[in-house]
Amino acid sequence: MIGLFIIVLMFVPIGLGVFWPTMLIYVSLLTGPMPLTVGQEQGLFTTPWGRMDLPSIHLLGLLVAACLVVLLRIERVWQHVSLWRFHACFLLFCILSLVWAPSFIYGVRTLAKLSSPFLFLMLIMLVVSSQRQLRMMERLILVSGVLMVALAIGSVMAGMTTFGGEERLTILGHPPAIFSVHLVATSALAMANVKYGNAIRYWPLVAVFSIAVVGAVTRISIMALFGALSVILFMTRTGLARVIFPVLGLVGAPAVFLLNDSFRNRMFYQGHEQTAEGILSNPFSSFEYLNLTGRFGVWREAWNQFFLTNPL
Repeated sequence: MIGLFIIVLMFVPIGLGVFWPTMLIYVSLLTGPMPLTVGQEQGLFTTPWGRMDLPSIHLLGLLVAACLVVLLRIERVWQHVSLWRFHACFLLFCILSLVWAPSFIYGVRTLAKLSSPFLFLMLIMLVVSSQRQLRMMERLILVSGVLMVALAIGSVMAGMTTFGGEERLTILGHPPAIFSVHLVATSALAMANVKYGNAIRYWPLVAVFSIAVVGAVTRISIMALFGALSVILFMTRTGLARVIFPVLGLVGAPAVFLLNDSFRNRMFYQGHEQTAEGILSNPFSSFEYLNLTGRFGVWREAWNQFFLTNPL
């Protein structure tokens, strides 16, 4: 929606300059994680490219708008692509794989997801050229995190954030995973600014974002949060604190899942609830009951069918 609107503006003569491409970046950072609906039903549409909902159309608009900006500056793209040549080669391989993909449409949709971060990176490299723009981008990312937490608190107060029979922190129209993974990035950015900015201002943001990530009860996001903060603490501290704080962070993630009943029960399949004492006394016996979601089964099938039979 917003992206398609910006595409129209791009055809205005002033839009071919710096202003509108910069605004595209700013709007994307501020509104990207925001919901377009106020409930779980997001309005599915059937298109020649498969079923799409409102957030998908929103992201498609941003993708097309970013692509247009990059094409208008194609002569400068190659100098930046060379910095990430391995990622570019990976995307070229993905494009080539469409030749043997069982579903061309599904392959194109997957390619859009894989190429979007790289495209957005190219957009920033081509448009952002000053420290002022970088500071504005940082502020917008942090503001988006604050807005998401505020919306999540409003959702909790309205009693409308139940997922899988559990009260989990998120915003209406988004599952907890999307909500929490965005806040991991904002929390890491705030933590980095503790060292290089006003610590009194950024420590509360780190605390609020981290608590919200844990409140979403999403395992991967929580592990990512502890890992990201540990790395930043290791890189920004000196002396004994450089070792103590990262170790506390890395130990904290397993402790959350071991000592809290809700988190521990989510780690195992139903009917195989484990106690903290049992896991610590014999951790290997608990591995077979770990609920690692379906993606691990998919990786196993991909390995067996697409690699072991013929690595090429």
